[in-house]
Amino acid sequence: STLRAFGFGPQFVGFLQVLYASAECLVRLNWTLTEPVSFGRGVRQGCPLSGQLYALAIEPYLCLLRRRLTGLVLQEPELWLVLSAYADDVLLVVQDPGDLARVEACQAIYSVASSTRVNWVKSSGLVVGAGCQASSLPLALQAIRWSAGSLLYVGVYLSAMHPSPPEYWHDLEGRVTERLRRWTGLLRCLSFRGRALVLNQLVLSMLWYRLNTLVPAPDFLANLRKLILEFFWSGLHWVSAGVLHLPLEEGGQSLKCLHTQVHVFQALQRLLYGAGSPAWSILAHAFLRHFRGLRYDRQRLYLHPRGLP
Repeated sequence: STLRAFGFGPQFVGFLQVLYASAECLVRLNWTLTEPVSFGRGVRQGCPLSGQLYALAIEPYLCLLRRRLTGLVLQEPELWLVLSAYADDVLLVVQDPGDLARVEACQAIYSVASSTRVNWVKSSGLVVGAGCQASSLPLALQAIRWSAGSLLYVGVYLSAMHPSPPEYWHDLEGRVTERLRRWTGLLRCLSFRGRALVLNQLVLSMLWYRLNTLVPAPDFLANLRKLILEFFWSGLHWVSAGVLHLPLEEGGQSLKCLHTQVHVFQALQRLLYGAGSPAWSILAHAFLRHFRGLRYDRQRLYLHPRGLP
């Protein structure tokens, strides 16, 4: 019924019904698989359609919240923010205390329609200011772990005191160090090209999402650069560090440059979502529209180069 409400035709809905008819799954326990188990709700694990189907299933709940909640209204820049959702990780922005009661009411309506439940004990809340007291909240919402420090949401810490908490970067640096340590024993078996692949695919890849969202601490990039060069050269620096970032055909190793990537991420954020248009945005949009004669604008940034003619 949700798919039909969003305009999907009966043929497409029928295809999905065939995929989910008599669906079974195997549960892995102690390195062994159980007998097939039938399930009548939820989405199939590992199916490429599961993410999109779940997004459609939760969208009625999000639409209800957008209609019922006041959210956060800013005058300069003009902004109305109610929620942010990534799969089942839903972040609500509440300014009016009455919104909290409406959240509980919306959840009750959606639970009746979809048989879903929210475990408020596993939910977290960030208090900004001194106007909110946990004792004044609805009984169900009092079980939320409220904090005035920071809130972890989809791998990124949000803080009312600091836009980029230093302890977050210390923790991330420790995780990078640990991952490099696990590969140190295999350095003798890895060529320079192999080391570059390990760094790009298994180490630096865990940073891009976070660096695309937050501004790193001043010493974070410098410390990581030292760790990366030490790992690559094993203490013996044969050429300048900048040479490693060059393409293979130019004598480099195609190693990603942290500082360059951060500048690219920040420029893209300003171009796509910044308040007002930076002076260089006119030239950037003109370049994107003339790229390969496709007349794309910012849409070009969401396309993979291999998919372009």
